[in-house]
Amino acid sequence: MGARWAWTSTTIVAVCCAVACGSSNNLGSSGAPGSGDGGVDCIHGPNFTGCSCQQGETEVCYTGPAGTAGVGACRAGTQTCVLASGASGASFGPCTGQVLPSAGEACTGAGDGGGVTDAGLPPFDATSDGFAVCGSVTSDPKNCGRCGHDCLGGACQGGLCQPVVLATGQPNPQQIAVDGANVYWTNYGAGGSGPPTGTVMKVALGGGTPVTLASGLDTPVGVASDGVSVYWIDGTTSSALKKVPVGGGSPTVVASVPAGGSDSIAADAQRIYWTDGDGIKSVPVAGGAPTLLAADTSASYLAIDAASVYWLDVPLGRCLVKKVPLAGGTAPVTLASANQYCNTSHIQVGAGSVYWMTGAVQGNATLLGVPVGGGSTLSLESYLLVWTPLIGVDTAHVYWWEAGGLKMAPPAGGNPTVLLAQSTDDAGAAIYTPNSMVLDATSLYWVTNGWNGKGDVMRLAKP
Repeated sequence: MGARWAWTSTTIVAVCCAVACGSSNNLGSSGAPGSGDGGVDCIHGPNFTGCSCQQGETEVCYTGPAGTAGVGACRAGTQTCVLASGASGASFGPCTGQVLPSAGEACTGAGDGGGVTDAGLPPFDATSDGFAVCGSVTSDPKNCGRCGHDCLGGACQGGLCQPVVLATGQPNPQQIAVDGANVYWTNYGAGGSGPPTGTVMKVALGGGTPVTLASGLDTPVGVASDGVSVYWIDGTTSSALKKVPVGGGSPTVVASVPAGGSDSIAADAQRIYWTDGDGIKSVPVAGGAPTLLAADTSASYLAIDAASVYWLDVPLGRCLVKKVPLAGGTAPVTLASANQYCNTSHIQVGAGSVYWMTGAVQGNATLLGVPVGGGSTLSLESYLLVWTPLIGVDTAHVYWWEAGGLKMAPPAGGNPTVLLAQSTDDAGAAIYTPNSMVLDATSLYWVTNGWNGKGDVMRLAKP
């Protein structure tokens, strides 16, 4: 406690009494209280044993920084007036029941991202204990870039999460998919003139030992999961859409596919969708006769949302973005069209728009978007493309790879942000050169295909 106010006949002064007041109700005074003799009157009257307080009296107390009591988890307590040893005076005892901020904590109630700091430390992490300082947001992997942002096993450098290797040494990994438990990918295998060595693999989201779900495959194309089964298209000479339970088992054929004609597949809880030389097709997850949703001999990569299938139509010298309902039954709708080369390697849908790329591998490229209901085409970024054009999208950001690494921007456009700068290994090869990328609620996942044909499966926590 600081000094308490006491009244004299002439002024108000701050005093801390160290001895008993006595019956005169003042200190240093020979006259009655308020007599103006120059003494300092005791504040509470003759029954008080000291000038600070009366024995047994209680009052509200708080010893934290000014303005923090009653904010967030911080709250005031109480203290009781106790007689000092030898009855030489009385004073308030310890403040009990108060909740204070931890050392350096502003206790502003702003929580994550509030921007209020104390002694240069970031705001408290409202997602953990409610009033602990979260630490260094530039290097703490549990609070990277902001309080509560977990790198999910990755390091934190300069406030940016770094990727985690989930699986390494994979023979020519190609496509990747994710569900609520696992990451799945296809490997082309070692190649050569021997028997096919392609595989379908999985690993837990948190990493571990990779598991082979299917082997001896002929250049498997695409991969998708509905959480029950994993689907892919096997073969360039005798193709088939196949599936295997996510827990393992014997692969089964879901539908036949024209040889060498498929680029990508997608799946929801009811059906699997793919492109081949005939157009856009689907089949029930249990198998059966395929349905031709849209005839299109130049259809390339596709994506789905809850209502439609979207794909790139790439007739010579043109680039068209089209859609058709998941159930088919209506003519395709063209959302965008341009007399320019359309990079056929990726298309994504999310945040109410479809995103794709124009431009050639090893050349200039442009990331474009158009609303799913149609409208004006938006140019998000022009850049140097040095490898497979990959796009990911969620409600907050569009993600893509370019020469400088992995970037993101708001779905409606805006200044790009670098999430992961590209770097090289000892042989000068790009470490994070990706072949395929997918997203879930927390992370981005991709497969790399290094200079030696041995790739990795990577995970990066979302910003």
